[in-house]
Amino acid sequence: MTTGLVALTAQHKTDERRPLEDKFLVPYQQNPRFTGRTKLLEALKDKMYTDVPRHFNHRVALYGIGGVGKTQCALEYAYLNRDVYERIYWIAATTQASLLSGFQRIAKKAQLPGLENATLTEIAETVLAWLRSEKSWLVVIDNLDDVTVVDGLLPENGPEKHTLITTRNPNTLGIPAEALEVPLLTAEDSIELFSVLSLVPIHPDTPEWQTAVEIVKELGYLPLAIEQAAAYVREISGDLKSYYEEYLENHKKLYSWVPSGNRQYSYSVATTWSMSFHVVRNSNPSAVRLLRLFSALNPDGILIQFLLDGVKGAGEDMQSVFSNRLEMARALLELEKFSLIKWDRIGKLVGIHRLIQTVVTDEMTSNELERIQELVINMSFFAFPESITPDSRPICRRYESQVVEALLKITGFATFETYTVKHRVARFLHDDGKYRDAERFSRQLISMTEQGPETPETVNNLMIYYDELAASYLNEGRMAEAARIRERVLEGRRKFTGEADPSTLVAINNLSLTYMYQDRLDEAIKLQEELVARCKRILGEESRNTLIFTDNLALSYVKLNRYKDAAKLQEDALGKSRKVFGEEDETTLELTHNLAMTYIRDGRLAKVEGMLRELLVSRSRILGEDHPASLETKHLLANTLRELRKPEEALPLAEEVLAKRSQLLGEKHQVTVNTMGLVGLIYRELGKVSELNVLEQRFLKAKSH
Repeated sequence: MTTGLVALTAQHKTDERRPLEDKFLVPYQQNPRFTGRTKLLEALKDKMYTDVPRHFNHRVALYGIGGVGKTQCALEYAYLNRDVYERIYWIAATTQASLLSGFQRIAKKAQLPGLENATLTEIAETVLAWLRSEKSWLVVIDNLDDVTVVDGLLPENGPEKHTLITTRNPNTLGIPAEALEVPLLTAEDSIELFSVLSLVPIHPDTPEWQTAVEIVKELGYLPLAIEQAAAYVREISGDLKSYYEEYLENHKKLYSWVPSGNRQYSYSVATTWSMSFHVVRNSNPSAVRLLRLFSALNPDGILIQFLLDGVKGAGEDMQSVFSNRLEMARALLELEKFSLIKWDRIGKLVGIHRLIQTVVTDEMTSNELERIQELVINMSFFAFPESITPDSRPICRRYESQVVEALLKITGFATFETYTVKHRVARFLHDDGKYRDAERFSRQLISMTEQGPETPETVNNLMIYYDELAASYLNEGRMAEAARIRERVLEGRRKFTGEADPSTLVAINNLSLTYMYQDRLDEAIKLQEELVARCKRILGEESRNTLIFTDNLALSYVKLNRYKDAAKLQEDALGKSRKVFGEEDETTLELTHNLAMTYIRDGRLAKVEGMLRELLVSRSRILGEDHPASLETKHLLANTLRELRKPEEALPLAEEVLAKRSQLLGEKHQVTVNTMGLVGLIYRELGKVSELNVLEQRFLKAKSH
């Protein structure tokens, strides 16, 4: 057979004048509306022509999720390089039958003789042998999701002999080929594609632009979804606003809708992935259970360790998956094979596209959906730390992305685990300065509790949730709303628990602080003075609450510039706290910080520097360097050093606080913006003009949102 092939191909190569159309076998026309992907196509060409030791040179596999545009990218590459290669051939590889038929078409196109009675496999082998003798060609093998289809049937590549493969399977070493991922479109390219396909002009800074931004974000920047949405606008809704309203009302219908007319890709968004779901369901039930769980978790990154930490709440069927690492790996590999997930082995996390999450959720029955939601609650209950300590805070921060949005989506379970974990997360968020998210949880807890029966326990919990909502409002600057809520809480406490109950005393304190922040100082001080006197009588002069409430009264005195009166109260309270609770108790540290601020207001800066340095060491050691209280003290020390004309010492402290707050809270958070202002003042005093200009741009950008 081999000898015959050599003679056959040698005879065929004598005809070098075959017209170009005989050397270009691509079943699709070039897409005149192809958008973006410039960098990807450049990277693809570079990979094709580069020789790297120990790599599968000149054979590249474009991989990505269904609907991301792998075939379109391959098609564009073929047309852009039509004059580069002497021959370009396209083969569909969805099945082995389609692959062999593709080789048969090449043989016919190239007019290879002597194959009239050959089997399809023999024809394929003949084509592969002939390609080895040709100088320059590109073979595109499209939709190779099952790598066994090409066993023994891949072309042998060379510097000008290239194979381009499209596949959903990112494990391209099994082909084997060099991997190149087809990413989602950028927001700008998504909007441009949407405009071109919908025939709706979309110009920046217009209502259409803003609507388009929201639409392509909802569609996850996926080309197939954008094409389908654009067709719906073009054929049915007529404008972006109408489409978006209908999408928000019934996305499931729109995902299943298929545009009319001739289309290269005839499936809807839902069908694209539903077919993969069905294959996975038949081959690996564990993978289906994982996919359903992933559909309810953070699409940007599901931490494997979070799943393992929550395994006690996973139920027997999921525990069997998580407890067997090999079974779990097999399930992840099965999902990855169809690009239903992205498995980051190094980062130990799993990513899943939001539209895949939506389609998976839409396919579940109401009972299946409830089971998954209960699973998310129970796993979060076991994985998220019960209390906030220096050791648990990093875990809380790491798992924040895993639980916040996932739990907020769930509103239908009134179980002990639901209330407990949502309240646990809310308290952490507030303690960590994420007041908007803490507010969302408080509102949800209030709504859930008000819908349940009225018992002493639910009434008590409801007032706790309302007070925490007010605390979030207070930190967001919504003073009037916070005051109204705390007035309501105090009224409820007096009614249900009585004037002398500790919870009522706390409610009086919280309301007085709210009045203080509103500058309703007469009302605040009246409440606080009565409260301190009552606490000394009921709880004792050295009780923790008495000392805290005394310190709060001092803060109101500071607002009236009564610094000496305030300092006297705080010095007394701090002395008792040190005696009763110790130097490193959190209350002692907080009282120390507040006394330092009073000294600063009173102009006693030299005395404050030493206090703050000692306090910073203690807070950093006990609470952790990233704790909001530690950062607050470091900010105050930096500002004190600046006022003491020590900007060189102040700068590294202020820059460190800014870096930490930017990382933990974001650039737009008010405390981050405040630290930007402090760093800017120090830059100005030190004459750091270039650094100041850069910081001012960050400051203006943060303030504009």
